Amino acid sequence: MSTYDMGKAELRNACKTAGIKYSNMTNETMRKALQKHIEANMAKAAPVEATAPEAVVTPPPAVESAPAAEPAAPLCAVCDHIEELHKLSSSTHPFAPKPAAPAPAEKPKAEATPKDARNGVTMPRSASLCLMVWQTLDKLRAEGKATPANALVLLKDAGMAEATVRTQYARWRKFHGLVGAAPKPPRKPKQANEAAK
Repeated sequence: MSTYDMGKAELRNACKTAGIKYSNMTNETMRKALQKHIEANMAKAAPVEATAPEAVVTPPPAVESAPAAEPAAPLCAVCDHIEELHKLSSSTHPFAPKPAAPAPAEKPKAEATPKDARNGVTMPRSASLCLMVWQTLDKLRAEGKATPANALVLLKDAGMAEATVRTQYARWRKFHGLVGAAPKPPRKPKQANEAAK
C-alpha cells in the first residue's frame, strides 16, 4: 500500500509512527513527508549493502524441499505500518469502505393528522403564539368586540408584536368567512353638531 492509498487517519497514524509532526499538514504534505522519510531510510540502508565486500556468488545447492524465503524486514516503523495495512482485510480495517447496506423496505407513510382548514386558511397549530391570537379573537367575537386593536390591548402583556396580531386577525377573518372590510363600531351621534344647527 502506498501513501497515496491512505486516508487522513491512516496518514496521521503513519506520521505519528515515523515521528513526523503533522498538526499543520494537509494530506498531500503528509504524503510528501512520509515519502521523504521512506526514501531517507532506504538511502541509509543502501550504503550498508554497497559497502559490503564483494563476495563470489555461488548458486546454492539444489534442495528438493527448500523453505520459502522470508520477506525482507521493513526499513522503518512507517514501512512496517504500511505493510500491516496492506495485510489487513477490508472487513477488519476500521477505515475500509463499508459494503453498501441493503435498501430498507419502504415504510408506509403515517396518516397525516387532519388539519382544520377552511376558505384556504389553515388554523394555527396548538401551543403557538398565532393560536393564542386566534383564541383571543374568538373570545372577543363572542363579546362583539373582535378588532385588532382590542386583541392587541389584551396581547401586549404576552409580548405579542402588532404585526403578528394584525396578520393573524386577517387570517382569522378569512378562516371564519368574514369577508370584506371589518365592521366599524357604531358612531356616536354628534349631538354638539346637531344642536349648533
